[in-house]
Amino acid sequence: MKPILTAAFLALLTTSAMAQGADTCAGYLKSLAEMEAAMKAAGTAMPPTDPNDAKIIAYCRANPRASLADAMTKALQ
Repeated sequence: MKPILTAAFLALLTTSAMAQGADTCAGYLKSLAEMEAAMKAAGTAMPPTDPNDAKIIAYCRANPRASLADAMTKALQ
């Protein structure tokens, strides 16, 4: 039951984070931090980071004002 609740919580959190304007790298990084904090509070560990996500996160940390679309494009080239 706990994995189902965790998945539902993640889906809800991700949707609300994206609705709050995570269209920039700074917003994306903020959403990730909020999701990680919420999962820790719920007693659940974050799933392992996908290698492509790690590239996007690294690009966003280096360029926080870039758009998320640019970060995805440039990180995955």
